[in-house]
Amino acid sequence: MRSPTDIPPRARRLGRFSRRFWFGLAFVVILIGFLSLRNLAVLWTDQMWFSSVGLGKVFSTLLMVKLGLGLTFGAIFFFIMWGNLLLTDRFGARDLSFDPETRSFADSRTWFAPTPSASTRRSHW
Repeated sequence: MRSPTDIPPRARRLGRFSRRFWFGLAFVVILIGFLSLRNLAVLWTDQMWFSSVGLGKVFSTLLMVKLGLGLTFGAIFFFIMWGNLLLTDRFGARDLSFDPETRSFADSRTWFAPTPSASTRRSHW
């Protein structure tokens, strides 16, 4: 029988997503679909009601206005955030070296570093 160290590791193919990624993506898509079922049911019943009273055009106008406002404000928000990121990249700090006060704070992290507990230490008996 061969030991696990004798078996060469499988080479990962670059440019391909793993099986875990695809399962995670499918889970997120199914979750979003499941959570949006209620909204789709409300939308469908509203459309049926407006059509039954002869006001289907009113429903389509309301829907287009809501979609237009959502897309417009989403685009405005996107461009404001993008502009902020561009400004931060252009005028942000380039040198992130520590000044003496910050360096002493960074050194203090070693005081609180975890030490091995008694259960993880090996006994030499």
